[in-house]
Amino acid sequence: MEAPASSSTEGGGPLPAAPFRLRPLPSATSISFAVPSTEEAQAALAKRNESGDLAVSIQYLRAMKKKEEASTEADAEGDGDKKRSAEDMKEKSQPLSKRQRVKEKEKRRKDRHTLGKDKLCFAIAEGRTCPHGDIKCKFSHDVAAFLAAKPADIADRCPMFEETGRCKYGLVCRFGSSHIKDNKNVINEEARTSPILASKPHPESVNFLDKDVQVKLRKRQYDFSRAVPYLRQWTRETKQRVQDNNVPVSERAAGEGQTSASDGADAQAAATMDVEAAPQAEPADKGKEKEKATEAEAEKMEEERRVKIEQRLEFVETPLRRWKRRRICKTLGADITCGEMALAENLLQGQPSEWALLRRHPSEDIFGVQLCGPHPDHLTKCGQVLDETISVDFVDINCGCPIDLVVNKGAGSALLDRPRRLEGIVRGMATVLSCPLTVKIRTGKDEKAPNAHKLIPLLAECGAAAVTRYSREADWSYIRQCAETSPIPIIGNGDIYGPQQAAEAKAAGVSTIMVARGALIKPWVFTEIKENRDWDISATERFDLLKDFVNFGLMHWGSDDQGVATTREFLLQWLSFLHRYVPIGLLEVMPPKLHQRPPPFFGRSDFETLLASPVVNDWVSISEMLLGPVPDGFTFTPKHKSNAYNANIEG
Repeated sequence: MEAPASSSTEGGGPLPAAPFRLRPLPSATSISFAVPSTEEAQAALAKRNESGDLAVSIQYLRAMKKKEEASTEADAEGDGDKKRSAEDMKEKSQPLSKRQRVKEKEKRRKDRHTLGKDKLCFAIAEGRTCPHGDIKCKFSHDVAAFLAAKPADIADRCPMFEETGRCKYGLVCRFGSSHIKDNKNVINEEARTSPILASKPHPESVNFLDKDVQVKLRKRQYDFSRAVPYLRQWTRETKQRVQDNNVPVSERAAGEGQTSASDGADAQAAATMDVEAAPQAEPADKGKEKEKATEAEAEKMEEERRVKIEQRLEFVETPLRRWKRRRICKTLGADITCGEMALAENLLQGQPSEWALLRRHPSEDIFGVQLCGPHPDHLTKCGQVLDETISVDFVDINCGCPIDLVVNKGAGSALLDRPRRLEGIVRGMATVLSCPLTVKIRTGKDEKAPNAHKLIPLLAECGAAAVTRYSREADWSYIRQCAETSPIPIIGNGDIYGPQQAAEAKAAGVSTIMVARGALIKPWVFTEIKENRDWDISATERFDLLKDFVNFGLMHWGSDDQGVATTREFLLQWLSFLHRYVPIGLLEVMPPKLHQRPPPFFGRSDFETLLASPVVNDWVSISEMLLGPVPDGFTFTPKHKSNAYNANIEG
C-alpha cells in the first residue's frame, strides 16, 4: 500500500498499512519554508510570551510576511472573487416568483427521476427481489451495466463486511471488491456466526424516535399523566406567590398568624387534587406506616438514582452532535459521555433532527442527554417522554448556554437570574425521571457577579444529583468555594486541555471533570489525564484516529456514494478542529493552553505539517487518502468558526 511521503523523524514517519489505500500527496503539498534568522525568532518568541501565544521552538518556525504585504496580495488576488460573490449574493437575495418556483420544483422532480435511472435499485444491490418489479421501479435493475459504469473502488477492504460479515450496501458499495463475486453480493456466514462478532457491541446507534411516539407528540395525544399533577401543583403555587406579592406588607403581616393553618390545609388539599385518589380512606396507622415506607423507598431510590460520579475520572461532551467522535473518545479513556444540547420544545414536537441529538452507541456505557428550555412544563413533559422512550443514564439541564437565540427565550444562562423558575424546572424533572438529574451552570449570567454558590444548595434541595460548572477558562478558586459548600458532587469544566489543568481542577475539590472543546482538538486528552503524562503523539497515530472515525462513519452512513460523501463532510468538519493541535515536541514552554495561538510553524515531517495546515484544500487532501478523490466541483466550508483562534499570516 502506498503512503504519503514523509520523513522518518520522531513526529511523523511513514504511515503504516491501513484498510484503505493511502494515496500519495500531490506534489504541491511538498512544502519548503524560509526559516527565520535566530534574532528574528528570538524576538518573536519574546513577543509571544508576552502576548500569551504558544512558544514554538525556533527550528520549527516559518518566516512571516508583513501584514501589509500579505493583505495587499490577498486583496489583489481576491478582487474577482469578491465581485462574483457580491453578484451571487444579489441574485440569491431576490425572491423567486410563483412561476419560477413551480419551474424549479418541476426541474428537481425530473432530475430525481432521471437520476434514478442511473442508480441501481437498492433491493437488487443487496441481493433481494425488488417489490416494485422491473417496470414500476424507477431505479435500474441492469447489474452488468451498472458495474461496468461504476467507478473504481476506493479500497479493497469494506469495513462493514469485515465487522459484520455482510455489507448491506452490496453492489453499490465503494469498497465492494472484498464481497462482490460474479456480480453478486457475498455474505460471510462464518464471520456472522462467530463468537467474536457476538461479543462486540452492535455497530448501530440506539435511541431512535419511534414512529408511534412521534405521531402522538405531533397530535398532542401523548399521555403525560406523570407530569401533569406536578405541573398543576406548581401552577397553583406560582399563582399564590403572585397574589401574596400583590398584598401590602402590613396586611400580610397582620393576617399571617390567622391564615397559616388554613393555607396549609388548602395547600395540602390542592396537592391531593391532582393525584389519583384511593377508592376508600385508609386508617391513620396504616397511613403513617405507608408514609414511612414511602419515605424510605424514596431515600433508597434517590441513592440509586445518583451517578457514582466520584468513581469516574473523565466526562466528555462534544458540540458536534455525532456519536462517532464520542466513540473515538471512549476508546481513548473517556468514562462518561453526553450528547449535544437539544431543545425540549422541539423534542415535544417530534422533530427528527432534534431527536437525532439523543442517539447513543452501545459502547457508551454511561451516557446522558442534555436539554434546554425556558419553561417547567416543557422540560417536565420532555423528561417524562425521554424516561419512557429512550435509554439514558442521566439527564442534564443546560443552564449555561450564552447564545442569544437561547437566552432571549429565557433559557440557558437566563435561568440563573430566575431561581424560582429554575427551581420549578429541576423539581419537575426530578419528579418524572427515574435516572439522575444534573444541572450545568455558569459562575453567573454576568461573570463579574457570580451567584453559583447561592444556586447550588437550591438545586441540591430540588433533586439535582450533580452540578457542572460551565464556562471558558475556569476560576478554580471560586469553584473550590462552591465545592466546599455543596451537598452534591461538583463537576469542574473550563478549557481542560491536558493533565496539568485536570490536576488543578481536582485540587479545587471537584468530584470529576468535564472535557468539551479540548476533546475536539485533542481527543487523546483522556489518555493523558488518566496516565498523568503529556503524550507526544505522532502523525501516524493521529492518522489512525482518522481511519477509525472513517470506519465508524462508513458503517453508520453507508459505504455507497452518498455514505462516502456524508462521512467526508463530517471528517472535514472535524479536521477544522483537529488541525489546531500543535505537537508538544515543538513547544519550548509547557503546558499549552486551549486559547493560545501558534505562530506559523512546520512539523517534524511533511505529514505532521499537513495535519497542522489551516488550509481547506489540505484537509480535502487528507480526506482523499481515506475516501478517494472528491467529485468535480467539490467545495467545503467549515460550519464552526472560532473567534478566539485566527490563522496567522504565513510566508
